[in-house]
Amino acid sequence: MLALLHLTKDSQRAALYRVQGSIAFVAAARIVLLATKDRDDEDRRLLLPLKSNLSAPAPGLAFTLKDGRLVWEPEPVQGVDADTALAPTIVPRAGTVQAQATDLLRDLLADEPRNHRKIKREAAERGINERALFRAKAALGVVARRVGAFEDRDDWEWSLPKTANPTNPAK
Repeated sequence: MLALLHLTKDSQRAALYRVQGSIAFVAAARIVLLATKDRDDEDRRLLLPLKSNLSAPAPGLAFTLKDGRLVWEPEPVQGVDADTALAPTIVPRAGTVQAQATDLLRDLLADEPRNHRKIKREAAERGINERALFRAKAALGVVARRVGAFEDRDDWEWSLPKTANPTNPAK
C-alpha cells in the first residue's frame, strides 16, 4: 500500500512529526520517505528516508525532471537527512546580536568540533547572550554530541553539519 501525505508548516518540529493528519499514519508504516526540494538547487529534488523499521535507513537519493522525465542521480546523497533538508533558512540582519552569534559559530566551528563551554565563554566575552547563541545554533543546524566518560555527562561538543551551510548555501 502506498500513501501520499503532506507536511505541516511547523518548521520547529522534527520532520517525523510534521506529517499531516495523525502520527498514527507514520507509526503504522514500515518505511516513510520524504520528497522535498534541494535548498541548494531549485531544479533538484531529494528523496530521503524519514523512518524505516525494516532495516537501517537507506541513503537519500536525488532526482530532477527533464523534458517530463524523472532522471535519478547515480550516486546517493551524502550528509543530508530529512530534518536538515526541512530546517528553516534564517538569515539574520547584519549588525544584530543574532548575526554576530551566527558569524561566531561559523568561525569557531569551521575547522573542527568545539566544546560547548568554550563556545559559550567566547560568546559571553563578545557580548552575545545565550539565547542568541542557541538561535544561531538551531539556524545553522549545529550538531551537538555528548563526549566524555559517564561521569562527564554534561560535556558536549558542537560541530557544523557536514552538508552545505543551511543559512548561506554559497559558503
